[in-house]
Amino acid sequence: MEGTEAVTTFLGAGSELVVSVPHKTKRCSATLKVLSLTGGVEPRVDVLGAPALVDVSYNLVPGMIFTVFAWNNASIRIEGPKQLVLNCYRSTIPPFLRPLVEYHCIIHDARSMADKSSLFGPVVLVCGKNDTEKHAIARTLCNYAARTGWCPQLVDLDSGVGQMLGAPGTLCAGVIEYPMTLDEETMTGPVAVCFFTGSTEPQIRVSSGEWNMFGPYTHYTNLLLTCVSDRIATHLGGVIGSSGAVVVLPELKGTSGLVFAENILRRFNVSHVLCVGDDFFLLDFTTESRKCKS
Repeated sequence: MEGTEAVTTFLGAGSELVVSVPHKTKRCSATLKVLSLTGGVEPRVDVLGAPALVDVSYNLVPGMIFTVFAWNNASIRIEGPKQLVLNCYRSTIPPFLRPLVEYHCIIHDARSMADKSSLFGPVVLVCGKNDTEKHAIARTLCNYAARTGWCPQLVDLDSGVGQMLGAPGTLCAGVIEYPMTLDEETMTGPVAVCFFTGSTEPQIRVSSGEWNMFGPYTHYTNLLLTCVSDRIATHLGGVIGSSGAVVVLPELKGTSGLVFAENILRRFNVSHVLCVGDDFFLLDFTTESRKCKS
């Protein structure tokens, strides 16, 4: 293939490779493969919580950013345009996957308890900044849940261009019954419910400089989360009800965003909150939640 380059990167146990696929990459022109090692233990590699099989080529989706985590020694071969090869690098910070696996274990225990006692399954709210990282965390949590026998609902309330399950301007939810592999097109896969908000932004800025919630966004968020909650309540005592949901919230600004998030926490049985890269939002969110409970 003209213009195609390749690079093979060795990863030691507990290290990860960051891959950023350029938006201009042609479909089916870039691949990732975990190479088999002669005379050694078969590599164990995870990508967004899903296993990457050895000697299987995965087509890379344009615009996708992800990390390849190696549980033991592994060699990763990436083929594609030169810019893709330049966009691959070993992470210099501690991998975020290990604490995320520990977080999954906490949620797994909550699901098991809900299953034994016929309770409402755990609802995890992923909020804060860095939409790409929030989507990666939500997808990873759902994949690990599917690998351990659960089928959680994945709810993406980000109506921007990063919407995982549908087109920009929509709010979507889908049931994750199996791990979503690296090459899976999630926009045409597990989506079950989708609402069009008419905007890629959840908030609008008024003349005073304050941020207000966009009316249709608020309405359809409540409607979608009501559908998610009703599905869990309908199947209490079974794996569907016990699996709960993982909800991704877009970056919200100002008091209106804080009140909106607190309303979701109060109305829709949110049991776990994971805030990414926004300590101020987490502090205010926690303070408002305590006021509400008191």
